[in-house]
Amino acid sequence: MLARPAAAWLQHLLMMVSSLSQVSASASSESEPGLTGLDGPLPVLNSSTSVIHSGKQRLTVLNLNFWGLGWPWGSDKDVRIQALREELLRGNYDIVLLQELWYKEDYAIVSSAMPYATPYESINSGCTSFLLPIGCSGLAVLSKFPIVEAKLVPFTHRGNFWRFDGEIFVRKGVGVARILWHEKTIDVFTTHMVSYFTKGKENKITRYLQAMETVSLIGLSDADIAIFGGDLNAAPIENQHHPYGMMRSVMKDSLTEKFPSASLHPAFATFGNADNTYTHNSIPERIDYLMFRAKSHIDMKVLDFSMPLFMTMTTEGSAVSLSDHEALLGVYEIEVVRVYNESLPRRALDTIHW
Repeated sequence: MLARPAAAWLQHLLMMVSSLSQVSASASSESEPGLTGLDGPLPVLNSSTSVIHSGKQRLTVLNLNFWGLGWPWGSDKDVRIQALREELLRGNYDIVLLQELWYKEDYAIVSSAMPYATPYESINSGCTSFLLPIGCSGLAVLSKFPIVEAKLVPFTHRGNFWRFDGEIFVRKGVGVARILWHEKTIDVFTTHMVSYFTKGKENKITRYLQAMETVSLIGLSDADIAIFGGDLNAAPIENQHHPYGMMRSVMKDSLTEKFPSASLHPAFATFGNADNTYTHNSIPERIDYLMFRAKSHIDMKVLDFSMPLFMTMTTEGSAVSLSDHEALLGVYEIEVVRVYNESLPRRALDTIHW
C-alpha cells in the first residue's frame, strides 16, 4: 500500500490554516479573563462551581467508499480489496466505516483484518451478491473494540425502477453499530445515499428523505459519542433542506472543525480528486463525510483530519487508487469533563459517583 504525499502547495496551505488558528486562539485567550491551563484558557465559571477533568484519550476513525463492484462495473477490485486489508492490518485504526463493500467474499477479506466486525448478515440480510449485489447494503463497520450491537435500518425511500440506475435493486439504509470504548459507548452510523449521477428530480427528493431518516436515527442515540461516516452523494451546502445541512444540524463536520475555510477546496474533494487515478478527469466534489457529536459531559475535538490518498499496484505494475473515492481519516481527542456545584453540602458531594 502506498500513500501519495500531499502536494507542496497543499502542505503550505494547511500550515497557513493551522498558524491562523493558533493566532486566533492566542488572541481569544488574551481578550478573555480567566485561568490559563496547559491546553489554553480554562472556562470562566461561577465561583460556586468546579470542573473535574479525566484523562485525555485518542480515537482514530477511517471512512472509505470502496467502490466494490466487479468487472465490468468496477476496475481492479481484487487487487484493491487485498490492498485495503493490508492497510487495515498495518494501520492503527480504532474504527473503520466502509461503503460499497458489495460482495460477501470481499467482506470476509477485510473483516479478518480487525478484531471486531459487524456480522455480514446483520447488515446484509437477504443479500445475493454473485454478479450484482441484489438486496445488499454494501456497508460494514470494523473495530478494534467490541461491537455489542449491529443492524441495518433500511431506507423507506430507495429510488425509482424507471431511472435505470440500479438503486431499487440494492438495499440501502443506515448501518448502525454500538461499540464499547474505554467504558464509554459509541454509536456508529454509516450510509451511502441514492446516486446523484442521474440528475432527475426523483433522486433529489429520495436523497432528501433518506437524509431525514438518517438524522432521525442519529437523534435517537443515547450513546456517549456518535460518529457518522458515509457517502451523502451531496455537496457541503449549509441549508436545512439539503442533506449536508440536515446532518450538520445534529453533528459536527470533522474537516471544517479542523480547517474551517476548507469545505469547498478541491484538495479535499472526495470524488474527482486530482490525485485519483480513476476519477481525476471528473468534476472535483466533496460528497463523503466524517462527522461526530458527544454528550455535554464529554469534550471531543479534532486533533487531525486528512485524506490519506491510498494507492496500490496492479499485477501489470501500474499504480492505482484504492477506490474512485478518497478515504477520510479523523483523529479525535476525548476527555470527560464534569461540572458540579461546590455549594452543595460536603456530605452530598462525597456521595456522588463519577
